[in-house]
Amino acid sequence: MPAQKAPTRDLRGRALTYLAEILAYERKPATNHHLAARDVDNLEAILRAGLKDRSVLVRQEAVMALARIGTGDDLPVLERVAATDPGISKGIDAKYPGHYPVRYAAGLAIERLARRLQQQ
Repeated sequence: MPAQKAPTRDLRGRALTYLAEILAYERKPATNHHLAARDVDNLEAILRAGLKDRSVLVRQEAVMALARIGTGDDLPVLERVAATDPGISKGIDAKYPGHYPVRYAAGLAIERLARRLQQQ
């Protein structure tokens, strides 16, 4: 049997987006839940593990997913990502140096999550 290739970063990123949608559905009080609480916890752990993926794009997807479905417990996690994520984009030249796209996305996610939590 041939060896399987590792999932691409695009596939890993999309998977996190889909997990966030599943979690959002499962958290709605009015829905007919299909997953056990333990399974929901496992999905949440997988989503948070995406914050440590080797790909900047996957980490960005994880950050934005937490903005959509995260809890108050995720704010300190996002703050840590906003301060320490190592991913840097290549700058064009001295006038347009590189930046930290995951840190930027985490900052936006913090604002979005905090706003969503205040509205609940």
